[in-house]
Amino acid sequence: MRIIAGILSCVLMFSFALPSFVDATVELNDDTIVEEYVPEEDSGIDLSNVDVSNFDFEKFENEYDFLITDPVFLQLEGELSKPRVEYVIEKNPLTGELIVKQEILPTLVIGALRVLTSKAGRTAADKGWKIARPYVQKALDAPNKYILEGPYKTRIIQVRSKVTKKVLFRLDYGPVKNKGPYLHYHVPPNLNDHHIIW
Repeated sequence: MRIIAGILSCVLMFSFALPSFVDATVELNDDTIVEEYVPEEDSGIDLSNVDVSNFDFEKFENEYDFLITDPVFLQLEGELSKPRVEYVIEKNPLTGELIVKQEILPTLVIGALRVLTSKAGRTAADKGWKIARPYVQKALDAPNKYILEGPYKTRIIQVRSKVTKKVLFRLDYGPVKNKGPYLHYHVPPNLNDHHIIW
């Protein structure tokens, strides 16, 4: 009788412990996406809080006419200044139920993209926009497939897949290996590589 009770107690203990092992395995599999993470370098530069109060918009329009006349840039500005909501699905650790959370993403003040562009200078902005434009155009043309994100820390623009949440393109203005700041971008497969523009 003791042997049967011992076996039953072991089976009962495994039945309680097994679901946590399964959950741990699933969480580990979800964590494999971490390789797509592009680390932010602590640079002291924060592009997410841009002051546009003393910015000379007329001078910008004269100096950066290639952007002002580009409909994709104007559409990008309009898109980044709209309030956006993103839905995140998380698993409740106690019940295992899926929970849909609503996150209101910060909007970009109209004109802030122009201020950030002017920090890099005209030549850098011209080169950077030539590289960024196809990615931005693709995201603007298919908003149901791509997430377009504005400034945050050293990031100016980022395009991600809505399905996988993976970064497809990111334009930064900040230090690279503790030198700079440089205008640079990141693309898959290795998002840790800094492709310096200027």
